[in-house]
Order: sequence, then structure tokens, then C-alpha cells
Amino acid sequence: MTEAKLREKQIAALLSAGDDALDDPLLQQALDQAEAELRSAIQGTPPSNRLHPGRFDAGDSAMLRRFLVARKLHIDATMEMLEKHAAWREGTLPVNLTEDLVGELRKGKGYPQGVDLRGRQLIVVRSRCEQQSQHIPPFFDRRSHTSFGWRSNFDPKVRDLETAIRAVTYLVEKCCETAPASGPQSQFVIFYDRSDFSLSKNLDREMIKGVVSTLSDNYPERLGAVYIYPAGPIVNVVFKVISPFMDPRRVHAPCVHLGRRPARVRPAVPLNCTGEPFPRHGRTRAKVHVVTSDAMLATLIPKEHIPQRYGGTSSFEFDPSVYQLP
Repeated sequence: MTEAKLREKQIAALLSAGDDALDDPLLQQALDQAEAELRSAIQGTPPSNRLHPGRFDAGDSAMLRRFLVARKLHIDATMEMLEKHAAWREGTLPVNLTEDLVGELRKGKGYPQGVDLRGRQLIVVRSRCEQQSQHIPPFFDRRSHTSFGWRSNFDPKVRDLETAIRAVTYLVEKCCETAPASGPQSQFVIFYDRSDFSLSKNLDREMIKGVVSTLSDNYPERLGAVYIYPAGPIVNVVFKVISPFMDPRRVHAPCVHLGRRPARVRPAVPLNCTGEPFPRHGRTRAKVHVVTSDAMLATLIPKEHIPQRYGGTSSFEFDPSVYQLP
């Protein structure tokens, strides 16, 4: 094997490893070279191209490197991804607060709350059925309130898909605005809280696919991790739904963290995972954490940001009134 081929193989292995591998000197050198080539390609685009310097801001080095990593440093593939992203930005951003968007945000499907143990911003996702309160907040979709005194905040029968995805984009944009430009804390993490989850009422396949596609196409390398708890067989169902829409480097079964598993909960994947990333699929397995105990959750998120029902000290309750029309 030639020296060039060996170096190419080493870089490919680093790109498939965990986020910590991004600091490897060999990969940083390759990224420096690829970024220079990418900037040269952007400079050479015609005025009609969305990536033309007069239309596209290529000054953000961290952004260019995230897209390069997502396309394994292939310049043509990165240019294609960036052009699609530029078109998406022109048609989507900024996300302005409108009545329908405020109504969607007030459902509490997702909201920022604290950080994980690596200091990355935490977005809590709750798809649940809960007892209906007497007061229904303004703009709340009343069709999601059933006559049996329960409501579902994650009900595909009543949500507008475009509005739901805009709400996710709004939350992610807010995280990106306050995060540093690069480094581990430039990422955000998702805590998928499955308490009170109902498979028949809360599994919104179309929304999951839309969100995964939006994040993969427009926020590469921004998602640091997904923590799923409580765990159960439904995780396999969700993963089968989203895997065709994920970055090819991420389409592998999630990693199950071993610990005290709750009674009658079967692991979503074979129990040959030790809780550490597998060498060959580290980037993928390091992203999705199927957490099986309160103790394991405390190794990922500080106790002050873990709800008391999971052994933490947080008494935080989502307040719909934080979202107001301008």
C-alpha cells in the first residue's frame, strides 16, 4: 500500500471515529487542505450560483469544516450539500414567531433546558399523553385535547407538519446563536424523555423523518448526542423509521448503556455494547445513547438538569408563556 493510500485510509478511519478524533493532527491537516480547496471552488462559482461570494458568506471556517466532515472531505459532494443548504436558508431563515408557530412551541414538544456533562446545550423532547388542565393556553390546538381528560402534545393527527418542523428549526437556531463557533460546546444534545409515551398516540413518523432530514442536511455535526430514556422495544421502531434519512455515517444500531434495567424492559439491540463507542462505528454509536437506568442518565446529564422522577434534583416545569407573539 502506498503512503498516500495509507494516509487516505487513516483519515477515513478518523472521520468514522468519535468526535474526539476531530482533534487528531492528521485529520486537522487534511481539513486545512480541504477547506482551502473548498474556498477556491466557492470563489470560482458564477454569479447565478447560490454559493457565489456575493450571495453566500463563506467566512465561517467552522461551518465549512462541519460540511466537509459530513461529506468526508469530498469537495464536489460538499459543494452540492452547501448549495442545497444555501437554498434552504434563503427559503427558511429567519424563523419568525407567528401565531401558528407560537402555538406549536407552546405544546412543549421540545424546549431548551440546561446542559449535559460536557457543557453542550440540552434540548428536552417530550412526546407524551398527560392529564388535561382546566386552562388551555392561547394558540393551543384544542383538537389535541380529548374528551377523556387527557391531551397529547405529540399527536400526528392534529399537527401541521411544516409548522412542527419550523418549530424545531427555531429551537436549533436559538441554540446555534448562543453556542461557540467551534469545539464540543458548539454542539447541542437531545434528551428524548419517553415518560408517559403512547405508541399509538405519540409516534409521529413523518415528523421524525422531517426533523432528521433537516438536521442532517442543514446542521451537520451540530448534534452531539441523543439520550433516550426510559428505554424499551420502541427504540428499534423509531430507529428503523429514521435510519434511511440519517447521514450514511450514522446508520447503525444505537448503543445501549448497561446498568440496572427496569423490569420488563428488553434492550433495543443485542447486549454486546459496553457503553463505550465501538471502534469501527464510533461516530454513530457515540451519538445515540439508549439509557437503561437513572444511574446511567446521571453519567450523561448533571443531576441539576435531570427531573426528580429520574433521580435528579430539577423541579423545572415547561412554561408555555415564554413564547409570545412580538
